[in-house]
Amino acid sequence: DQRIAQLAVGGQDPGSESSVRKLIGVRYRQELAEFRMDVADGGGVVAGREVHDFLNTRCLSIAGGTEQILLTLAAERLLGLPRG
Repeated sequence: DQRIAQLAVGGQDPGSESSVRKLIGVRYRQELAEFRMDVADGGGVVAGREVHDFLNTRCLSIAGGTEQILLTLAAERLLGLPRG
């Protein structure tokens, strides 16, 4: 992650690796937030850290490119698949 940040700060393209890292990271955080919501004893409460984290991870799916766009970039750049 530090190497990707250094490339971006230096004005260079961090490449498709950053897209893959974002996909994996966002999916992990979403699953973790969903798990925390499941085990939290909120009883329908819509406040608290678990709810905030759950809703915030949904925003992460959009920020920096939607999941479908990132998957398409990875398919083209990493796997060499044709543009479709």
